[in-house]
Amino acid sequence: MVQQLAPAYVNNFHTGVLPHALCQFADNSFDVVVSNSVAAYLPSHDDVQSMILHMLRMVRSGGTVIVADVCDEASKQENEQKMEAHWRESHSNLRYGIDLPRYLYFDKTWFKQFDVRSIEIRHSNVEAYWRRTDRYIVYLTKP
Repeated sequence: MVQQLAPAYVNNFHTGVLPHALCQFADNSFDVVVSNSVAAYLPSHDDVQSMILHMLRMVRSGGTVIVADVCDEASKQENEQKMEAHWRESHSNLRYGIDLPRYLYFDKTWFKQFDVRSIEIRHSNVEAYWRRTDRYIVYLTKP
């Protein structure tokens, strides 16, 4: 699909099972590395930590690692209720938390463990994104 839509950028798009798929990339190879809507679906916080460490390894000095659509621990109860209702309405044959896994949540202080120049956390301001108050984006700048 990427080959058809943007052939000049086909080598900039990669897929794989995280965090191990990141091992193939050399250190200091990219200016920006983005993970969108991934952290919440990995099996554990340790896997997310490993993913971010690989992303920081891959980004050049002064570069940015962006981890987007992170589930906010502060909104866990509200988000769980929303998601359960969403799955009940749209997929009546599936049960959230039983047939479907629950999400991983992160306190915003969790990201302070990384040795970076700066950490910026923002919530989306896109009105149409119904989870904008329950999820956030993390920007980690490598020293």
